[in-house]
Amino acid sequence: MNEFNLKDATQLLAPYLFEGIIIIDKHGFIKTLNQSAVDYFPGATKSQLVSKSIHNYLPSTKISQFFMNRIDMKNIDMSIGQNHALVNIHAIDNSEALIILRQVTTINRQNTEIQKYQQYLRQFEIILDHIEEGICFIDNSQKVVLYNKKQGELDSRETKDVQGRYAAEVFSDKVN
Repeated sequence: MNEFNLKDATQLLAPYLFEGIIIIDKHGFIKTLNQSAVDYFPGATKSQLVSKSIHNYLPSTKISQFFMNRIDMKNIDMSIGQNHALVNIHAIDNSEALIILRQVTTINRQNTEIQKYQQYLRQFEIILDHIEEGICFIDNSQKVVLYNKKQGELDSRETKDVQGRYAAEVFSDKVN
């Protein structure tokens, strides 16, 4: 019976993960890494990084602490070049360790974009509520996406009771 081997599983899955995956030896030298990990180091190639000390690329006292204690460490906040990452380190066995880099720069950027578009949506809804025309917008899944105050006055409904619900359930009395 084959027993589960973290190293083999990591090497098999690493190319398909968004997280950067690095396997290092007991001295901190990079044995292998996936493309997501290589992307943290602009201008470097996988072959240039393999056999180099992880200390040259991940400047953190936490890495040194890991080597002294060999205790798993999670969510180490780290800046790597232009990127911000959360780093997890796991001892595979006495001779190797696994480093996982989770990109938070992109997540932060996306959250900022989402907040910006949510603000635009709120402004758009305010404008729609001041128009003297009733507006009800239903998306492809038949959900009411926009329903302004004027439409609510015309239908004798509250906007909050309509938006986000399926049109068929909201307007069932209008269909018959």
